[in-house]
Amino acid sequence: MDGKCGRMPMENGLCEFHWNILCCSPAHPDKSFPYSDKCKMCGMCIRGFFENGICQSCMPGSESKNITIRSIIKSIHNKPSNFSKCDDKIIELIKRELVKHNNDIPRYFNIRFNAREMKIHIFDEDGQMIDNVEYNANFELI
Repeated sequence: MDGKCGRMPMENGLCEFHWNILCCSPAHPDKSFPYSDKCKMCGMCIRGFFENGICQSCMPGSESKNITIRSIIKSIHNKPSNFSKCDDKIIELIKRELVKHNNDIPRYFNIRFNAREMKIHIFDEDGQMIDNVEYNANFELI
């Protein structure tokens, strides 16, 4: 057991788990996530794999195959407590889309969801709110 993860490596130096992740990774990582035993939205762990890195209770399989800002907003709106458990890759994806939507957002910022008001609050590094981005009932940025 001299693999970095503590599991027995195969001939290629990777354990079976990490080899499967490498082989089964989607061709478009910007649109979906690789196989994972931990949900990127809620952090739930299982013994098997989540095919696209997100469990069914957070996002239907059809949406997790082609992740969009709309599908992420919908998932967080429906389960606001999951936002604090989101993987950094989800947060970075949201931030990238917010910057595309509004170029005036500073380089470093934090976000918070307000599902009741259907807004994403944008804060600077000092915690001062600098902007809001609203979304509609179809979970599209407006």
